[in-house]
Amino acid sequence: MDKILNIILKAFIWLILIAVIIYLLKPGIGNILLKTQGKCMRAILTEEKTRVMYHRSTLVYKFTFKGETYDGNSNVENWSRAGDSICIAYLDWMPSINRPLTFFDNL
Repeated sequence: MDKILNIILKAFIWLILIAVIIYLLKPGIGNILLKTQGKCMRAILTEEKTRVMYHRSTLVYKFTFKGETYDGNSNVENWSRAGDSICIAYLDWMPSINRPLTFFDNL
């Protein structure tokens, strides 16, 4: 019985470790995939704002793909740009992974 519990505990620890690694690597992997497989689409800057710790508030962009709406941080701080459109890159098979094209200028 102790042997089975030991195997289960080790498997559980490995699962947690793999989940943490995937969580930490996801943004980097997403950026690489967007650069190599990303498609371009126009998104609309909304009046909605987002704020990341210790950074200024920025406008949120929204776009629709296959009837579903997705959003993201535009990194645009100019509120008068609300309603304008920007180019974003997204993954055809996972549009929830998306970035404004200007994001890649800083990489």
